[in-house]
Amino acid sequence: MYKNKSHHLFDAIHRDKHIRRRLVIEGVLVGIVAGSGAVLYRYLLSYAGEFSHSLYSKHTVSSIAITFTILLLMGWIAGTLLKRAPLSSGSGIPQVTGELLGEMDMSPRPVLLSKFVGGLTSMIAGLSLGREGPSIQIGAVLGKWVAKRLNLDLTEERVLITAGASAGLSAAFNAPIASTLFVLEEVHKNLAPLFLVPALLAGITADYISKNIFGLTPSFAIKINQMLQPKDYIWLLGLGVLAALVGCAFSKTLVFTQSKMKRLTPDPRIRVMLGFLIAGIIGYLAIDLTGSGHELIFHLIEHPVALSTLFLLMIGKLLYTSISYGTSVPGGIFLPVLVIGCLAGSWFYQSLQLFGFGPEQQLNNFVILGMVGVLTAVVRSPLTSIVLVSEMVGDLQHILTISLVAAIAYLVSEALHVPPIYETLYENMRPTTIQHRPSEKLIIKLSVPLVSEIAHLTVQELSLPAGTLIVAIERNEVEVVPSGTTQLKPYDVLTIVTDTEHVKHIREQFIG
Repeated sequence: MYKNKSHHLFDAIHRDKHIRRRLVIEGVLVGIVAGSGAVLYRYLLSYAGEFSHSLYSKHTVSSIAITFTILLLMGWIAGTLLKRAPLSSGSGIPQVTGELLGEMDMSPRPVLLSKFVGGLTSMIAGLSLGREGPSIQIGAVLGKWVAKRLNLDLTEERVLITAGASAGLSAAFNAPIASTLFVLEEVHKNLAPLFLVPALLAGITADYISKNIFGLTPSFAIKINQMLQPKDYIWLLGLGVLAALVGCAFSKTLVFTQSKMKRLTPDPRIRVMLGFLIAGIIGYLAIDLTGSGHELIFHLIEHPVALSTLFLLMIGKLLYTSISYGTSVPGGIFLPVLVIGCLAGSWFYQSLQLFGFGPEQQLNNFVILGMVGVLTAVVRSPLTSIVLVSEMVGDLQHILTISLVAAIAYLVSEALHVPPIYETLYENMRPTTIQHRPSEKLIIKLSVPLVSEIAHLTVQELSLPAGTLIVAIERNEVEVVPSGTTQLKPYDVLTIVTDTEHVKHIREQFIG
């Protein structure tokens, strides 16, 4: 038994020394496979969105009856697939996190089938959901599929899952840098080069594929005629506070709604069918609230509406997105959150103008600023939010102003003690979705934060689980062979070999 464990440990250490060369090619390969899958998903959703508007265009009794019959049928199909593949629910981002922690095991075929069918039917129905979360999970699942086809070990499989997730988000938003940051910062919570390089290569490859299909125009090509002057930066404080309040209200409402809907309708088929019926009602009474809301923003920029209408749209979008996500049907919240942010920024700017305050002809700037503020408040990843919005808009001139709004929204959200949405969603899923996978040796790389409890401790003072070994420490680009008395320093990169069930516990120690 001891020899067998030692043999596996030696293999894991040996593989780590040769893995980096292969990961360059594997990162590009995953970018092609996962990027193509996410691009196909995005392409199909674009037609589903067009069909959704035509579905609600006729108001005769017979056409309404046919529409609700179609909605019930689609809801039953999506709910049935969801029941067979429960890990395909929602955005999929918490499931990818669970997979990387070894607590969930996504089966590629059923998850992909449910994700594609559920995403298409929810878009046709007009649910207020986006494509980014499902694209991340589709990419991650395809990355796992590639790893299985290549018969790779668990360490490389985790790397390719991360790369696939990056490719999925990049294909969804044409934002390869932000997709890499988000997957490493929010999903994987590890910026080690072992994961960074393949994720970046996969994201760039997927972005290239996406641009060949959808063109070079950024996802949110909002024109900026003039930049905000430094003397007007004072208004960013109020916008940052508003964005934080709206973002935290969204997070609280979404979690509450999801919990209530699961409790009242535990059968996913009934829950999804109910959600599709609500979508039908919204489709006939308030068509502007349906879908992700991407087109709504450009319409409001070109045709501004009254403050009261903006406020009702913002509240309506917030509530309807929460209900849509509460159905558990495959669909993300990134795009709806960005739209809510745009509405908040527009409402704030027009309120200033109504009372004679603020700069003139700066609506587009405040729309973008509201977007980054609310996104930061919801996901609590300011750097990712800044880069993502900059890439989506296709303009880096406003980097200072959006950074200020993101910082304010982050600080206010932290002060309100509302946890990041994906952490909450993951914790709410864990009791019913944890899969007890067979234990296997896994290599992880973690950095010692500048401010943490473990900085300046010795290796032997770390509370590591049994069977866990620190095999290398990289310090200032020099590899140090560790011993029990080796003192850790901030920014040290530790190569750790452990069992899969200990990954989450070990990572929690390295959160600064």
